[in-house]
Amino acid sequence: MKKVDEGLYISGIKDASQPEKLKERGITRVISLGIKVPDDKRLKEIEDKYFYMDLDDDGSENWEAVIDRNAKGKHLIEFIEKENLANPKNRVLIHCSWGICRSVFVTLFILIAYRGYTPLEAFRKVQALNIIALLFKTGKSALLNLKPPSPDDVKAIDAMLVPSSMGMDLLLFLDTRAKHFQGWEEEGQ
Repeated sequence: MKKVDEGLYISGIKDASQPEKLKERGITRVISLGIKVPDDKRLKEIEDKYFYMDLDDDGSENWEAVIDRNAKGKHLIEFIEKENLANPKNRVLIHCSWGICRSVFVTLFILIAYRGYTPLEAFRKVQALNIIALLFKTGKSALLNLKPPSPDDVKAIDAMLVPSSMGMDLLLFLDTRAKHFQGWEEEGQ
């Protein structure tokens, strides 16, 4: 589990399924993307503060619709606003299977749309986590459309992203210091 911003955490399913860890971090809300935390692994004190959204990470997802209140993103946006996730006192964990694709996209969305970050600031915030993070080109476009950045900021964002050689339509945040895919360890370990 990595702290992105005050009250905003990102992880894979492993950390999201450890109630003790959620308690330790003071997590009061959970957004599950594409994979649900099993009922017996949920933090009972916040049972009604779990939100699940079915999202694919195979390139078929319409990322603009995910953050559109008049499309697929309606319930996600309602949850973000109802739970006031712009307020850092409401500590939220955003997770998907590995914590590298869907959760990164929604984290960037919250930073840009609700926490006042510019796209460049938000991308830098995620890059500073020292993780491997995948971002589909269509997702990047949807995020940049929220607050269109200057041409210089677009160049700076593009410089952080390494095109994938996997033949998919994705981009790769790649920090060579990233040591794990699964089960991120606390910083300094």
